[in-house]
Amino acid sequence: MLPLHQAQKYYCRVVLIVLAVDVCSDRLSVLTGRRIVIMLAALTIMVSAAQKISFAQTSTLPAGGVASPCAHVNGQFMETDGINFCFQGKPVYLHGATMYPYWLYKGALYRSRGWTQPEFKQYIDTILGLALSAKLNTIRPTDYLSNARTWSDPTIWNNMDYLVRQAQRRHLWIILDLSTFRQWLTNQGHSFVYNLDDWRPFVRFVTQRYRNVVAISHYSIAGEINSDKDGGVTADQYAQFYQSVLSEIHSGDRGHHLISIGGLSYLNIDPTIPWQTLYDLPFNNIVALHIYSDGDRTVTLPMVAAWAHTHNKPLLIEEFGFRQALGDKARAQAYADLYREQKSYNAGGTIFWNLGMEVAPNSFDVNPDTPLTWAAVQHYP
Repeated sequence: MLPLHQAQKYYCRVVLIVLAVDVCSDRLSVLTGRRIVIMLAALTIMVSAAQKISFAQTSTLPAGGVASPCAHVNGQFMETDGINFCFQGKPVYLHGATMYPYWLYKGALYRSRGWTQPEFKQYIDTILGLALSAKLNTIRPTDYLSNARTWSDPTIWNNMDYLVRQAQRRHLWIILDLSTFRQWLTNQGHSFVYNLDDWRPFVRFVTQRYRNVVAISHYSIAGEINSDKDGGVTADQYAQFYQSVLSEIHSGDRGHHLISIGGLSYLNIDPTIPWQTLYDLPFNNIVALHIYSDGDRTVTLPMVAAWAHTHNKPLLIEEFGFRQALGDKARAQAYADLYREQKSYNAGGTIFWNLGMEVAPNSFDVNPDTPLTWAAVQHYP
């Protein structure tokens, strides 16, 4: 098979030969039998080569005859191809961490309240630098509205804009987690936090602001739901809420980005949570899990992974973590074990809680001062 540039040169040579025959003839207006044969031969060669080049340009089959994942997915934003995340024709594995602040500023400790400070950009730069040092490619900011008086606080969203811009400059993905709005509704005294009328203005604000941002891997609505017997709502109410919000996000975002209902957990304990129904809703592109218990790891993970593969959707471990009290060596091993286990289920990504500088027994933070766990994160994938 001829490469394109060689074939083009070959075409030119054949055409020049034909023209030379014409020019050398003293009867330019008459095609003799010999010249017809030459012209037809040249045309046959050109068509044959063109067919070969056309097949070479459109075929993505390697020698084994199986298409490479994501080979036909070339959109501007993150997409999926079956169980894979894809960007511009290549598979992407989301190796990341949450961003729940531990910011010491002017003698005070700021958690979620940090988002309300204009100087919070300093902390954002620190965390993005840590992410690169840890060899991560994804950050999931959380709880940014927990201390907000209004969900549209301009300082918070200016800080989020800065995070997104700086992440894109560093080739990092941002999971835009919306579960913080559910907490904000709770803080405002709402007893029912799954009302579309409450969510609609927030969703429209967010999607209008970020629908053209390439660095957003996907929106995540709100996971870790409880059954109606444990402080949650009914299965039908969950289905109605998530279907409505998924549709609202898809419309406001103009279909640019992927969407997840959020990471579910403890599905082995509470069979009344309608996880299959929720994962299968239109516009829910991702099967996301939070893993903290042994049941999550040994029962829920294999059960949900099998469902995700059957339904041709990527599995994402949206959150997992272990306290520093476990000890750095045992904690590092726990990280390595979970990374290895999720790989056996062909997960499309794993996000740990939490990337931060706190060092304390009850902390979930991972940083260079937890060196063995830090190395486990750097080693994978």
